[in-house]
Amino acid sequence: MSDNANFSYESPRSAAGEIDHVELLSSQTRALYHSQEFADVTFIVENRKFYAHRVVLAARSEYFRALLFGGMKEAKPQVEIDMADTTASAFDALLKYVYSGKIFLSDFKDETVLDLLGLAHKYGFLALESGVQGYLKSILSVQNAAYIFDVSSLYQLHDLYLTSLRFLDRSAADILSTGAFSCLSKSALLDIIKRDSFCAPEVQIFRAVAEWVEANQGLNKNDIAEVLGEVRLPLISLHDLFHTVRPSKLFEADAILDAIKLKTESRVNEMKFRGHLGKVLLIQISLAGYFI
Repeated sequence: MSDNANFSYESPRSAAGEIDHVELLSSQTRALYHSQEFADVTFIVENRKFYAHRVVLAARSEYFRALLFGGMKEAKPQVEIDMADTTASAFDALLKYVYSGKIFLSDFKDETVLDLLGLAHKYGFLALESGVQGYLKSILSVQNAAYIFDVSSLYQLHDLYLTSLRFLDRSAADILSTGAFSCLSKSALLDIIKRDSFCAPEVQIFRAVAEWVEANQGLNKNDIAEVLGEVRLPLISLHDLFHTVRPSKLFEADAILDAIKLKTESRVNEMKFRGHLGKVLLIQISLAGYFI
């Protein structure tokens, strides 16, 4: 009997036998990006044509799988599909990610990244959605915080929503001066200005709300009234009530008079202040009383 009769060979677990051509595969797949070769579907975005391959899109997204192989009109060979809910730059960025699995968000403008986030959310690219959220949190600034918050509110992205909301609270006065609030949705605007922690001079909040109303005149009176109802008129100085609020005609004379009455007759601790502004005022009044 051979000495090897009872010998069983077990392959050693070693990196020596591993073949890793992921980068090669990625580069070959990436070569199909923007290529008309073998393309069997065309997307039209802002009058620009994007050629793509059904099997690649379907393998990467359940949304595209249902769209392109679900028996609808989009399933017909060589069909052209209008994409009216996005921009060409954002759709191009999405396709680049689909074909390569890689994207450098810093190469794009903030508005394109926000549009890309919307596409990732809609088409079910969860890993891309998570990555974009992380990037947006890292670049929050006075100039873009309101827009990022609006998108996070729209798509109910809880983590990004809270992070951008806290940034808005910390930089309220500076952000209000950018004029970005006029582009917010009603729900996002309300979420911001109803908070005690959104701490800025009330007349500045009023001016931002007035700009929002001017930019959203298509809304009904109830929506506008709901937003105006979050402006705390008693916190605005008498001078600004007469010379800024009253000329805007956004509030009835009775509302302004009621605010003056509350302002002059209520005790300081009964006023609905915003964050540290109220605390500072209370301390100032206490100190003044102490030294009288």
